[in-house]
Amino acid sequence: MSFICKCIDRTLKHIGTGIIQCTKCNETLNILNRQDPLESSKLAHEYVCLTGDLNIPCEFPFVDVPGILPKKIKPTPISVLYNSIELLRAINAPFVDSKIAQNSNSEILQHFFTEYTKAMEKLSSANDGSPERQLVFRLISQLKSLTETNILDHYFKTLVPYVWSCHEQQCFLPEEPNIQTLPPAYQFLIELKRSVQIRSVYSKYCIPFDVVHIMVYCYACSHDEEIVANLAFDLLNRLCKGQFFNVNTPYVQEVQKIINNNVTFKQNTDLYYVVRSIRNGEACECLSTFLEKYAQLEKFVSTHFKSGDDFARGQAFPYTLFQTNSDYLGFVLALGHVATTMQKNNGKISKGLFATSRKLHRIIKTMVEKMNEFDTEYWTLDTFQMFLAQDDTFEKQVREMAELVLRDESSNEDE
Repeated sequence: MSFICKCIDRTLKHIGTGIIQCTKCNETLNILNRQDPLESSKLAHEYVCLTGDLNIPCEFPFVDVPGILPKKIKPTPISVLYNSIELLRAINAPFVDSKIAQNSNSEILQHFFTEYTKAMEKLSSANDGSPERQLVFRLISQLKSLTETNILDHYFKTLVPYVWSCHEQQCFLPEEPNIQTLPPAYQFLIELKRSVQIRSVYSKYCIPFDVVHIMVYCYACSHDEEIVANLAFDLLNRLCKGQFFNVNTPYVQEVQKIINNNVTFKQNTDLYYVVRSIRNGEACECLSTFLEKYAQLEKFVSTHFKSGDDFARGQAFPYTLFQTNSDYLGFVLALGHVATTMQKNNGKISKGLFATSRKLHRIIKTMVEKMNEFDTEYWTLDTFQMFLAQDDTFEKQVREMAELVLRDESSNEDE
């Protein structure tokens, strides 16, 4: 940063909003709002090398991610950019043809779950509390429930081997030589591009695999609510469009074989009717009597499932029994609401919970159908507001259901 001034033995300091000042001559340099989108991070990195101050903010581009509006991310501490590069490099590493061993013991890799949670809570507390924004952070908080507390350990030990086992031929990306000598924003874009390529091949097999990548994106953009909202609504859109539905895997084939060969009217009448209810989209119509039989079916499949572990079985069952994506999503979310809201100390079901879950199932089915009909390239916060506004009745149902679900789960946490 010799071009700030010509002072010898000068001391630099950050005086706020990305402005660096020489304390000897008071010359300043604004490292934000640079014409070159990569220059801000380069200047911030040089400042860190001179001072060790990781709180200096910088801007960087977030581009070439399908479904996400290209954007220059709002001023973000360069420490977040450094961490995001390291996180992306780590989760990409199993799919990169590299002979360089990756460091898996750094602070951010060990404590990503905590740092992600803190970043999202800080962003949530800064929003204006509108229903649409509440839904954004509800979706973001739910991402954590789709994986384990030790996210990256689960990713490397379970999710990566699982998606590999589903794909016939492994795809390895070439190593980028000397990448770590490039400006941080450039490194970020390279790793982001790799992540997108990896997801395009493997994410369809496993929602939690895709979610880990999305969580890293959200962390990187945690100072820019617009991108975080875009990421959340895009994932919701892809779920509704069936990107993860009707994907054939060896585990799906085994569950289908178990059901077809063993759960017939003559062999097992009770479980046969459970399967028929699921296939007919009737599973949530009488949850109070259905769940016990459903648990028996799940245990039956678990006993006969031999080709993979519990995680592989959980990815195939009950998924493979559903005829439509809307029925599947509605059932999973309704069942998840029951599991989340029941009293954990005694397993009791609170009054009205099954009715709420049935309503949730119906609204989710309606949302899936409506999102499939809504034509847009980018699901931003503004897009979602327009989506809701096209049908006053549906908008009211979504808002009421969101309040009801939040109330039920909040009441359970207080008990």
